[in-house]
Amino acid sequence: MPAAKKTAATKPADRAEIEAPEEPTAEAGESLTAVAHEATDIYTWVEHNGKKYSIPAAMEFPLEVILAENEIEALAIILGEEQWETYRKTRPTIRDFQEFSEKVNRASGN
Repeated sequence: MPAAKKTAATKPADRAEIEAPEEPTAEAGESLTAVAHEATDIYTWVEHNGKKYSIPAAMEFPLEVILAENEIEALAIILGEEQWETYRKTRPTIRDFQEFSEKVNRASGN
């Protein structure tokens, strides 16, 4: 069995410094699945209540996500300050938060 190809680790940028990437596109008949998203270490988009949110692949989440004490804190870290504030301004309900959190988890490959 051939040895696994090693890749150089990259230092993650500060979420505040990352500009939202262009929305991923797919060829006709193709879709960007969570598995493909995870394998390519790119951002994907989640649409919720008429707003689009840029979501990184799970392995690109900030380390602080592991230390989050609850799901709300974890999602705030994943989204980053600007997107979290955008979401909060929608005045979400608990049900809405659960739906949004599920979308983010599916999109990130979790």
